[in-house]
Amino acid sequence: MVNRNLLSLERKIMTNIIFPGTFDPFTKGHQDLVERASKIFDKVTIVCVINKKKNMMFSLKERVIIIEKSVEKLCVSNVEVVTHEGMIIDFCKMNKKYLILRGLRNNTDLGYEYNMSIHNDLLCDRTETICMLTNNNLFHISSSAVRELLDYGHFNISHLVVDGIEDVIKEMKNYENI
Repeated sequence: MVNRNLLSLERKIMTNIIFPGTFDPFTKGHQDLVERASKIFDKVTIVCVINKKKNMMFSLKERVIIIEKSVEKLCVSNVEVVTHEGMIIDFCKMNKKYLILRGLRNNTDLGYEYNMSIHNDLLCDRTETICMLTNNNLFHISSSAVRELLDYGHFNISHLVVDGIEDVIKEMKNYENI
């Protein structure tokens, strides 16, 4: 007997998904989600968001460069990087892209994403949030952990960011001894 669920996983869902975030900076965890989503969806659009309420370590231009260099390493052709200022729900409406990818590391993430999904649905009932569990060897990684290490002079972040990105960050921020 053929397992129909297994067969459906082997075929891509014929649609696009967006992966929004500030990505300050983009990490191995983010890259893993993008890689996995690129195998399921026809197009993955990483939306690097401008959030005026957050104090960013990296400029928008720097964040986009880090994301693009990280995605290059995946050797996939169905991932694009764009920027957006404002609410992600407005991006969804303007671009007619209603599937939103979110990563879940723990229960705290689940609660946050659940609430955000409800708010998005109230503003546009066409949106769907697709949550992917973080790989168990990457669940400890967060952008805030990278920023904190850098803030305190701990420049060895190779275990948190994609290979080669440590050097990109060193060059961007003129850090020594990375």
